[in-house]
Amino acid sequence: MRKLSLADLPWLADSSTSLRQRLLAERLPHALLFAGLFGLGKSILARQFALDSLCQARTPEGAACGHCQACRLMQAKTHPDFYLLQPDKPGADIKINAIRTLSTQLNATAQLGGYKVALIQPAEALNRAAANALLKTLEEPVPHTLLILVSHQPRLLLPTVRSRCQFVQLPLPPHQQALAWLQVQATSSADADWCLRFADGAPLQALHLLRDQDWRVARAAVITHLSCIASGNTAPVDLKAMRGITLHDCNQILLSWLQDLVRYRLSAEPSILTNSDQIKLITQLANQLNTDKLLDFYDRLLELQQKLASKANLNVEMTMESVFVQWRQLSFQQPKTKVG
Repeated sequence: MRKLSLADLPWLADSSTSLRQRLLAERLPHALLFAGLFGLGKSILARQFALDSLCQARTPEGAACGHCQACRLMQAKTHPDFYLLQPDKPGADIKINAIRTLSTQLNATAQLGGYKVALIQPAEALNRAAANALLKTLEEPVPHTLLILVSHQPRLLLPTVRSRCQFVQLPLPPHQQALAWLQVQATSSADADWCLRFADGAPLQALHLLRDQDWRVARAAVITHLSCIASGNTAPVDLKAMRGITLHDCNQILLSWLQDLVRYRLSAEPSILTNSDQIKLITQLANQLNTDKLLDFYDRLLELQQKLASKANLNVEMTMESVFVQWRQLSFQQPKTKVG
């Protein structure tokens, strides 16, 4: 599968042009914070701009030439003045020792005589000690040094860190543009619309969902389980169908489902639903439910999401049982038939 480049992401073209213009005009701050939804391509843009900044023979538009010594070293991942900080594994922290090492490196003379560039992603992975250590570097920037922070959730960063960076807020592409792009990229694009809606409009995340067969099987299993519990055909504590599904994935699918049920209860408008491939079932279930109880259950799922984000140690089976029991307690009623 071909690795996507900045040229493949048309919704980032304006942001890239703006950054390159600032680079050419020598109006770069010492720190940039690339912010936006997960799945927009922030990391791709950040790495490309790092390459643009380090290039020794930029084009008149400010783009990296791709042929100079700096570009060749970046392609080989051996550029001595480029530093990449990221967690050792997904979900892990970036620790203070990594920031201390980076600070020492940034204070040294650039080996190729140009910028020194550090890319930190995702920046919200910095633990408090590491963030405080980074603050010193942000407060006392070294000339010709550029820090690029990439964050999917900038509100999780220390306010003092955020305030010392210039924001580069990346916009969502229009739905139709993103949908057309997905249909070109994906081998099977029949589910492109609901995947894009589930990804909150972020094209790269939607593409991942389209290609992730295991996740699609998990989603179908959760939806079927919800329907069977609602109809009384399955007990809430019967979790055979949930085997192999992570608590995180289960909760994300449930949150999306509850959002759609609430939306339909309040508006009766199918076009605004995320799970656009399940309109018939959503309509059927929504008409049997009480809005206040739905909202209470939705709050419960948000609390669970926060616990998962904070890496709380939860018993997966007991938590799932509790969630599905509460789903059954929404008091499903058979929809009333109209008298002709």
